[in-house]
Amino acid sequence: MTTADVALAEPALMRSFAHVALLDPPYTAASWAAVVAAAPEAHVHALWGAPEADVARRLRESRLDLDAVMRRTWRVLSAGSGRFDERLEQELLGEGAALPSLAALTAALSTLREAGLLVVGADGGYHLERPQNKVDVTRTDTHRRWHNRYQRPDFLPTCLTARL
Repeated sequence: MTTADVALAEPALMRSFAHVALLDPPYTAASWAAVVAAAPEAHVHALWGAPEADVARRLRESRLDLDAVMRRTWRVLSAGSGRFDERLEQELLGEGAALPSLAALTAALSTLREAGLLVVGADGGYHLERPQNKVDVTRTDTHRRWHNRYQRPDFLPTCLTARL
């Protein structure tokens, strides 16, 4: 028994079992396919029901909302010293029991860079561009890919009836 995150992080471990039971659904169909591909010879069993799928949906909505993560990242960078240092790292990662999604944080930083709002120097410094006109971050490649993967997922709504 494991979770999709562990299964994806430890494919060698997955391959050592004839049966793998997943306790929680992956966020997307692509994640499910990656879990199955990690253990091509194993029988993968889905041991979740509607409550677990609902929790996964709520986690996806709260932790993987790129626009919310970008707004928070912008506020932290604005209040920062202009250097990627330990203090900034602590502010970006936040405090509390659950770390924010590092993938979402990375996507937020990439989107801000692609949109020309975040300029990173070779010396470890950064500055924020504050144009007079609004910048449409939804036109960046990172934002578009993230939105297609996590904001319009095709797996969670059907994971209880999806053919495994």
